[in-house]
Amino acid sequence: MGGFRQTLKPLTVYTLPTQNELNGILVVPVRNPVTGVVYPANTAIPTGAINPLSLQVISYFQKITALPTSGLATTGLNQDDYAVEAPFTDKSDKGDLRLDYHQNANTSWFCGSVTARKRA
Repeated sequence: MGGFRQTLKPLTVYTLPTQNELNGILVVPVRNPVTGVVYPANTAIPTGAINPLSLQVISYFQKITALPTSGLATTGLNQDDYAVEAPFTDKSDKGDLRLDYHQNANTSWFCGSVTARKRA
């Protein structure tokens, strides 16, 4: 059984909400599907109109520094706006087994097995 260990730090690019989106400022009008209230474009949606679970998710995103203030003028969206090195370690174990049998000069047999597992 052999072990393989490798730590990598690939650059990962994410699309995250802009600061305006996190503050409830959207470039298009938004209708609340529950109340029917329409919030005009480029005005903040009142905090009281936002679901408490959504507010908790927003609070996590607001801790990220260097988010752009706004996105495209037409949609408000931004893409590939946050790059970070996301390190991970590959811990793989592998084992091989092979049996050879030579019956005679013209005939031979073999049987093999490979096992692999990932460790956390």
